[in-house]
Amino acid sequence: FNFTIYHIQNPPKRVESSLRSHIDADEVTTKNGSYFQPSTEKIVELYKLLQTNDTVIGQNGAKKASCVSLFKAAYSKQKKPTVLMFYGPSGVGKTELAKSISDFYEGNLTRIQFSMMQTDEAYKYVFGDTHATPSMAKDLLARETNIVLIDEFDKCAQGLYNVFYQIFDEGIFEDANYKVDVTDCIFILTSNFNDEESIAKTVGMPVYSRIDKKVKFEKLSIAEIELVINKIFNSTTSVLNKTDVKLIEESTLKEEYISNLSSFNNIRMLDKFIENDVYTLLFSKRLAESE
Repeated sequence: FNFTIYHIQNPPKRVESSLRSHIDADEVTTKNGSYFQPSTEKIVELYKLLQTNDTVIGQNGAKKASCVSLFKAAYSKQKKPTVLMFYGPSGVGKTELAKSISDFYEGNLTRIQFSMMQTDEAYKYVFGDTHATPSMAKDLLARETNIVLIDEFDKCAQGLYNVFYQIFDEGIFEDANYKVDVTDCIFILTSNFNDEESIAKTVGMPVYSRIDKKVKFEKLSIAEIELVINKIFNSTTSVLNKTDVKLIEESTLKEEYISNLSSFNNIRMLDKFIENDVYTLLFSKRLAESE
């Protein structure tokens, strides 16, 4: 074969170095992918959208604080990542807000789960191992948008926090195999911290001081929980046939949930409870009809 042009996507550092040592510099061209970069006007549109849709119930303060930080990044065109820490109780919309922001940035969310970062495998994932194994660098290289969610940032091993010094400062992440430019990324760190003092104590001041905005999520109000319940029932029954929808509507299932609003705090658990109760009712009906 007589190839004249080679295209290599995201080569490991050693491969790139080897190629450059054997090829004249003027024969090598580097091309970088581009990501959606919203204008300040687009960020204002995002905030209005978050205010009107029901993807994330309530949390108006968190929505505004997040959009202010995104607005700042778009306005200043800063050459460093924007780092947001979403903190507060579980199941109140932190991950959902991150997903909504990522959707607006035109792509699937890059999600890195830190709750499992307690083992030797976690260190290999973060610092790099063989080329064939999964790694944080590979996930960052494969991102579709500049929105990166690091879930449960409060639960990783202490020794891993120092890897974020250079990432959050300079927008560069380098492991054993790859060097990744994350200059324009929006890093969203979710956690269950109750206050900023707890954040600083757990992640340490070097990381704490590099977080641009600590965004607090509140417990949902009674009225907001009712909105969530209605939303879940509508979503769950949307896939049912008309007969089964009528059965659910004529039952007292939704009314029972509404009458116990003060008992629910976690949206994620509420979703599963309602789905289970709906399908239990449908199953019981089918069972009675078969006897």
